[in-house]
Amino acid sequence: MPANRFRDRPDAARQYERMSWRAAGAQFYPGGAYERLQEISHRGRGPKNYRPSDERIKEVVCERLTEDPLVDASDITVEVSGGEVTIQGTVQMRRQKYAAEDLIADVHGVTEIHNQLAVESDAPGSAADEGP
Repeated sequence: MPANRFRDRPDAARQYERMSWRAAGAQFYPGGAYERLQEISHRGRGPKNYRPSDERIKEVVCERLTEDPLVDASDITVEVSGGEVTIQGTVQMRRQKYAAEDLIADVHGVTEIHNQLAVESDAPGSAADEGP
């Protein structure tokens, strides 16, 4: 029987046990633990009539743009009005333009996204769409 490498670290062992079903791919089995968790989860169901303020939405959007390793947000401005987010400015590559929009789409309270980003080298024959 293999030695328990978490024997001296009980917190790590508990975390390992909680995540071991994911590592085994249990979330992909119909009727599995992951599917059951999705059925009973109340995530995303806030109090009645709760809506984050435009300032809060802007803060979360800016944090996500700042933290994403694939999007250079240094030339992006963010405006929020009534839950509608408008992003303007420039990015280096087309995929960054759409990655920024995808990041914003998951923010709670966003009702609409107006992506007015321009791609710096968006000219005929440019390499803006190329990449790994």
